[in-house]
Amino acid sequence: MSERAQVPVTEDAQEKIEHWRQEYNQYRPHTSLNNQTPAEFARSLQTGADL
Repeated sequence: MSERAQVPVTEDAQEKIEHWRQEYNQYRPHTSLNNQTPAEFARSLQTGADL
């Protein structure tokens, strides 16, 4: 079996991936986090808020 070739990622692709990552991790609510965004959930842990 051959090794996978590494494909260079363009700046445009990097920007799109980073935008998606930020959207997913900062602004999109997750049902597993009681419909909070990951950022909200992390803040609640830091402040000791009731979950």
